[in-house]
Amino acid sequence: MSPRVDGRGWPGGPGRRISRYSRRGPPGQAGRGAGETAGNDGRRRLINGDAAGREEWSVEFLKWLVLRSTPEFLLWRLKASHYVRFLRSLPPSAEPEFGPVSSLVGPGDSAVDVGANFGMYTRLLSVRVGPGGEVHSFEPVPHTFRVLASCVSKLRMTNVRLYPLALSDRAGEAVMTSPFYREGGSNYYKARIAESGGGAGPGRRYPVRLRRMDDVLAGARGPIRFIKIDVEGHELPVLRGAGEVLARWKPALLVEVSRDPDDPSSTGAELFRLLEGHGYGAYRLSEGRLIRRAPGDRAVNYFFLTPSQAEQAAGSEAAGAAAPPGAPPTGGR
Repeated sequence: MSPRVDGRGWPGGPGRRISRYSRRGPPGQAGRGAGETAGNDGRRRLINGDAAGREEWSVEFLKWLVLRSTPEFLLWRLKASHYVRFLRSLPPSAEPEFGPVSSLVGPGDSAVDVGANFGMYTRLLSVRVGPGGEVHSFEPVPHTFRVLASCVSKLRMTNVRLYPLALSDRAGEAVMTSPFYREGGSNYYKARIAESGGGAGPGRRYPVRLRRMDDVLAGARGPIRFIKIDVEGHELPVLRGAGEVLARWKPALLVEVSRDPDDPSSTGAELFRLLEGHGYGAYRLSEGRLIRRAPGDRAVNYFFLTPSQAEQAAGSEAAGAAAPPGAPPTGGR
């Protein structure tokens, strides 16, 4: 679900979606290190004597050299500082999903960010719920959790509770893997629990703790109004472990779904069936508006809403469309 990124997955400017890059790197480069496509193009132009190719190849080589020679602790400090600056000036339009999310979350609410990464949605939700609300932010990757914790501390998000955990349908331990970038370093944005599919492959492996959302949030002061889930294929176990939360609070959901919901045997279809059983309908964004998902529709991020939540989001869209140019965005309760 974020902005444009460079070869290490860092934002380089507005225009992309967070869950689309926070765990994947730039669009169109699944399965290989970020920056590889650009590097190959540069090498081809270098061979042909193209000046732009020489410049691009020089940049790629310099990036490789820096990543291979810079100590990990220094890279972490640079990344943490970068994300603090980025989140401090986070615009309301940074993500297409920000509009509907803002209409569904308001002062005093509790919200949950599962797979928080460096904290883009955590930041939005912290602002929306205000000092009387609470945000529960989960990030199991140790390196990424340190960046997230730094951002939360330096931006004084005092209404955020941080959990270095992976949510699932059981308590225990699991192994996560982070593949390597071509130019060096670990691609934490594609970190996944090994059992979630996609193949472990070469990369950094580390143990993480597993907990059920129902257990962790049993004492939450609530009401939990919204949950965002971006967990690289582990979304179904996360929701299986949240049955009590869903039944009690009926929160609006934004979920990155990794498998085809039209394939009856897929985990994507099973996830849709589970949420339909809780009274949710599936929606996707189309030209800035939420529409009910129909068979054959393709999206990565889906909103799962009750009828009243869908009506609430639609009302906010209508109010925003009627506002004069330059008016502040509407939304929230």
